[in-house]
Amino acid sequence: MGHTEIGQWANSTLTETGERVFDPITATGKFVFDLALTVTLYATSDGTVADVVNELDAASPLWSSIDDDPATPTDGDWINNAITPGIVEYFPLVTDMPGDFVTADAATIIVRNRGVNFGSESLTLHAQFYQSDESTALSDEVAVVTVSANSSFDNTIPITITGIVAGTKTIWDGARLRLRWA
Repeated sequence: MGHTEIGQWANSTLTETGERVFDPITATGKFVFDLALTVTLYATSDGTVADVVNELDAASPLWSSIDDDPATPTDGDWINNAITPGIVEYFPLVTDMPGDFVTADAATIIVRNRGVNFGSESLTLHAQFYQSDESTALSDEVAVVTVSANSSFDNTIPITITGIVAGTKTIWDGARLRLRWA
């Protein structure tokens, strides 16, 4: 199984091939709502974590390694999936909606990523919004980026997250962005 990171990977001691590095996914999702206003969402705390670590190879905190704006990233911190096979996912809590939030119309995501130690395999990072319970979906799952070769850090183009649940501020406050590596 390959290795995926959101952020930059340094001093890796992994022996598996196929390591994918993703830089801060901090502008994780822009919501367009009421009067075409846009809100940029950032990670604010950790939710459920399954085989994901930060640049220090620690399971927490993860959110502070992905809370940069991709326009001004910090390539010195990141998160990545563990090499072990199985479920690899992370549910960071994202910024609550502003007080004048009416309904969500659209969402996009930008991820800064690079590939490290790739062999013949590839690895895809998926994203999907959930309510705070981490089980009620607020969007479809979308493939954000697939990496299959070594590369330098670069931002993805904005990826549209489909199937957005319009919802209310009550539904969207406490939302989490599920990141899944496969």
